[in-house]
Amino acid sequence: MEPAHTQPVVYAPMWMDGGGYQDKCPIDPRVRVHTPYECRCRPQRALFSTNTEFSQHIKNKYHRDWIQNYHRTVCEDLELLNVENKGLKREMAILYGKLEKGELRWSRDVAEHVRLESSLKHANRQLSEKIESLESRILSLVEDNVILRVQQDTVHEKKYSDLQEKFDAFVEKHQTDTLEHARVQEELKRVIATQRETMDQLKKVLTQ
Repeated sequence: MEPAHTQPVVYAPMWMDGGGYQDKCPIDPRVRVHTPYECRCRPQRALFSTNTEFSQHIKNKYHRDWIQNYHRTVCEDLELLNVENKGLKREMAILYGKLEKGELRWSRDVAEHVRLESSLKHANRQLSEKIESLESRILSLVEDNVILRVQQDTVHEKKYSDLQEKFDAFVEKHQTDTLEHARVQEELKRVIATQRETMDQLKKVLTQ
């Protein structure tokens, strides 16, 4: 059994070799379940799915007038389609222009993103090297300080104060460099977020 079609097909008359349009039933009598057809000869929806319904429909005045003027209607429709096509071409030209600008902006954004990512990696390497160096020097100073405390209980107050001051300076520099590292990472995150937002806006424009 063939499936029933629920979506009607728009009916159109046939062009005859001698000129003019003529009705011809589109329904195959050999098929048990027919495709419904919709005739647009009048504003009200006219449906038929059998030969009998088709024959009855084409006899009404609305349909006969529609057949007589069908050629003019087709020409008017073609003219409207031509106007619409020109409008679509203008819209396409505008969209292509926006697309080219968007691609150029996207290329610049990608290049800037790559540059910032490279700068961040370079900054991270430099900060890591500085932190490792400072930690090594601080560890050495701490060890020296412990040794001095154990072996030189009678060390001069000034030398001890100078050594402690250097130690504090190294600690402070280590903390400053660590904060700078965190600040650079936050700034990069903000820039990357801005780039992503720009790219999302561009995608929205391109999909409109």
